[in-house]
Amino acid sequence: MADLDRGRHTQELIEKQLDELRSLASAAETQGADRIRGRLRRWVDRTLATVGPHLSREELENLRATLRSPRMAVSIDATRDLLEDVQEYADALAALHDDLGQHPKSVLRAESVPSAQQAGGGPSKGRGEKRFGDWIRTSESLGGGGQGDVFIAFHKDDTERQRPHALKQLRNAKRAERFRREIEAALALDHPNIIKVVAHDLAHQPAYLVTPLYPAGHLSEKHLEGMGAAEKLRLFARICRGVGHAHEARIIHRDLKPENVLMADGGEPVVTDFGLCYLQDAEGPRLTETQEVAGPRFYKAPELEDGAAEALTPSSDVYSLGKLLYWMFGGRAFEREKHRDAKYDLRGKKPRDVHALLYQLLDETIVLEAAQRGYQDGNALAKAAEERAQLIVAEAHVLELTVPQSCLFCRVGAYEIRVDPRWWYKDLWPRPEQQPGEWRHFAEQQCRRYGLAYGEGAAWLVLQCDRCGNVQTFQLFELPDGLKNWHLRK
Repeated sequence: MADLDRGRHTQELIEKQLDELRSLASAAETQGADRIRGRLRRWVDRTLATVGPHLSREELENLRATLRSPRMAVSIDATRDLLEDVQEYADALAALHDDLGQHPKSVLRAESVPSAQQAGGGPSKGRGEKRFGDWIRTSESLGGGGQGDVFIAFHKDDTERQRPHALKQLRNAKRAERFRREIEAALALDHPNIIKVVAHDLAHQPAYLVTPLYPAGHLSEKHLEGMGAAEKLRLFARICRGVGHAHEARIIHRDLKPENVLMADGGEPVVTDFGLCYLQDAEGPRLTETQEVAGPRFYKAPELEDGAAEALTPSSDVYSLGKLLYWMFGGRAFEREKHRDAKYDLRGKKPRDVHALLYQLLDETIVLEAAQRGYQDGNALAKAAEERAQLIVAEAHVLELTVPQSCLFCRVGAYEIRVDPRWWYKDLWPRPEQQPGEWRHFAEQQCRRYGLAYGEGAAWLVLQCDRCGNVQTFQLFELPDGLKNWHLRK
C-alpha cells in the first residue's frame, strides 16, 4: 500500500506540473515565445526538482534527457517551436504518469528490477520484460525522447543472450508518422554508415523497430579524445559518406547532430534517426509535411526555419554537417554563422595549417545562402574532408600568410614574404602612403634580388626562412583567394 500511495503522490505532482505547462502553452499562443521562454526554462527546473526525487534513476535520466534536450539551450525563435517543445514535454510527463499508475514500484529509489540477462540469462522472460513479436524487450533502458523509448532486446532464439539489440518502442502516438518515416528511410538505405533496421512492426501496440546495439553510444567528446586533426577529418568524412548515400536516394536527413551519430565497434560512425527526413520526389508522396519546422536549432540550416519545401535540398544537410565539423574540433555549438566571430574562432592569434584547412571547409558549409555553399551534397563534402586529411598527413603548406609557414629545410624557422604576387595586380597596390612610381621601384628591386623580372605576365611569390635563409619560389598564373588577405610587407 505504501508503494501505491507513493505512486499516486508522484502522479499528483506530475498532474500539477502538466497544469502549469498547459497555462504556459496558452500564454505562448497569446503573448509569443519571447515572453514565455524564461518561464518555460524555470518550469523545467521546477519539474525535475519536484518530481525527480520520487523517480527511479532510470526514469529520472529519461525525463531529464527529454526536458533538457539541446534545443532548450538556445533561444526559441518561433512560437510554434516553443509549442512543439511544450507538447513533447507534456507527452513525456503524461506517459510517465500512466506508467506509474501501472507500476507503482517504479517510483521508489530502489535497485532496478534486474533483467533475465543480469540474473543469469536463459530463454525465459525476466521480470519487467515484454514480448515484441520475435523479440524480448528487457527492462534495461537506453534512454528515450518525446517520440519513443529505447531498450535492450534479444531475439527469442538467442537463448544465451549473446547478441543484444536496441528496441525502440513508440511512446507518443502523435509521432507515429515520424516513426514510420524513420523506418521507411532506414529500410531504403544500405550503407555501412547508416543505421540498419533489423525488424519492425507498425501494427504492434506499441509500434516498434529493432536495430543493432551500439554500446559506445552516440558521438561525444570522449570518442574524439586523442584524435589528431587528420583522424577527425576522416571520421567526419565517413559520416558525410553515410549522409551522401541518403542524398543519392533523394533523402534529406534534416536532424544531423552528434546525438544522431552512433559509434560502432572500431570507431565507425553510424547515422541514425531519420524521423524528420524529407524525400525529394516531386511525383510521389513526401516523407514530411511541407510546413513542418525541423532540425536541432544549433545545427539546422537557415532555410529549415520556415519549413519551405521548395527550399529543401541536400545543401541543408551540408550546413548541418559543417556545424557538426566545428563541434568535433571546437567542442561546442552555436546558432547561425558565427565560426569566424572572435568568440568562436578556432584559429586564435597563431593559426596553423590545420586551422586554415579546417576553415576552408567551414567557410564553404556554414553559409547563410544555400546556393552559395561550396558543397551541395554529403559526398562532395566527404571528398573535400578526405583531401584535407591527406594534406595534413603530408604536412602540406597552405598559401595563406595569416598561417605561419614553417621552414622545409631547417624545420625551425618560419617563412616570410619577400616577393608579393599582389604587386602584379594594380587594384591591390600601392599603399595609400606611397606613390605608384615609388612602389613599382621597390617591387622591381625585390624581384631582381631573387633573379626575377617584374612586369607583365604571371606573378611571383617568394618566401624566405627567417632563420636559415631557405628560399621557396612560386609562379602564380592566378591569385588564390587566400593570398588576397595577406598583409603587405616591406
